[in-house]
Amino acid sequence: MREMLTEDFVLDHVWGYREGREAAIALLREKLPINDGLRHASLNPTVHAEQDGTATALSYLLGVLVGEDGDGPQRPIIAGEGLRVDRFRKEDGLWRMTACTVDQMWVHSSFPIPDAERAHYRLDAASRPRP
Repeated sequence: MREMLTEDFVLDHVWGYREGREAAIALLREKLPINDGLRHASLNPTVHAEQDGTATALSYLLGVLVGEDGDGPQRPIIAGEGLRVDRFRKEDGLWRMTACTVDQMWVHSSFPIPDAERAHYRLDAASRPRP
């Protein structure tokens, strides 16, 4: 992950806002255990070239819960969905991600999170509190 992110990477996620590659990676690692059996897919990406030579990609984020319970395989369910905006710039001949924003995430009622957190996930990035 360090190779694909710029040092000044900004993560604006429903889990929190972090500036800097290492801070963002730490947040993602912290939250990884609650994603057991959850697969994320960024679908229908649309990429725009910006005037300053950077690029922005918009996509539909889909979270699918797969796995097994004590009785065998579970039927996959859509655990959540939302919007994702990624920003890129070219460094040393490679496109690296400078920012990722996850916005307006809907989470299925069966996903085990408190209602207040579920409501927080639905907020757009501009409405979420920042440190």
